[in-house]
Amino acid sequence: MTHDEEIRGPWSVDLADFPPDAGTHEVLAFAARFGLLAPSPHNTQPWLFHLHDAHLDVIGDTSRGLAVSDPYDRELVISCGSVITNITLALSRLGYRSDVVVMPDPRDPELYARIGLAGSAEPSSDDVELFEQITRRRTSRVAFDERRLPDELVTRLARDVMDAGATLHVVDDRRPTVCDLITEADRLQMADPHFRRELAAWLAGRGDRADGIPEFSVEIGHLRLPPFVTPLVVRTFDIGDGKAAYDTELVEHSGLLAVIATPRDDVTSRLSAGRALQKVLLRACAHDVRSSFLNQPIEIDSLRGRLATAVGAANPQLVLRLGYGPSPSPSRRRDPAEFFVS
Repeated sequence: MTHDEEIRGPWSVDLADFPPDAGTHEVLAFAARFGLLAPSPHNTQPWLFHLHDAHLDVIGDTSRGLAVSDPYDRELVISCGSVITNITLALSRLGYRSDVVVMPDPRDPELYARIGLAGSAEPSSDDVELFEQITRRRTSRVAFDERRLPDELVTRLARDVMDAGATLHVVDDRRPTVCDLITEADRLQMADPHFRRELAAWLAGRGDRADGIPEFSVEIGHLRLPPFVTPLVVRTFDIGDGKAAYDTELVEHSGLLAVIATPRDDVTSRLSAGRALQKVLLRACAHDVRSSFLNQPIEIDSLRGRLATAVGAANPQLVLRLGYGPSPSPSRRRDPAEFFVS
């Protein structure tokens, strides 16, 4: 099997593989394969599934958390919320209504959701459209062109976010302020050797690992270093100025810069943010719009408060950039069997 085939394996899940006589157990297991294609910080894939006879538990895998950049597991929880969206869309496409209970057991704070079947139903055209994007969605880490997103698409994205219990704050006239917060966060994080070690540990290069950030590279002066030497450079040197300059370019070349926020700042709210996020990413993908994240100011408490003030959001959870550009290759995924626990 080639390198590219190994990467694309989990992304190749297809409805044609679904057995027509599947019972509840098989239906939920098959839908979970679409769940594992959700985005996650540093492509850590921090979720597990516990499959029961009549329901599927979505569990946060805190062993894959980021202690420095995500000490409160905010982004870990958000990524599990995106998993829930993928699973429910897959169930809808398979002809089932979902019964989702968030935080079903207060004694188990890492059990984020319990998903069961609530009867059969024809999928809506909207669910079908979003489902079809699950295997097409990518995170793009390059600059987009400067075309703005159509107003009607932005309105639809805001409605998707609101339907999930969150709010979408479009950054327009405050874009320079938000850009300053992003670059300030870049410099603070890259000056921290603990942050650099954590980041370097998740840089995937082209090895045989099935997680981590793919093809990450940095520039020193006008020299762009290849991915295989990047972990050493990141771990050893403060490259904050270079990272800030690159992220400034990303902000300037984004068709839309937006913040997803929630009324509260608890686990349930972060799951809502993740469910909203995934609908936004899939909706954007359906319109050939690429996406990625600039969450750095949210990862530093003092800057998160300033970001909230700048965009008028009570609890910012994500900074999202959208725009038009080439479609990148899919990020790596672990073998589906690794996500199921008993």
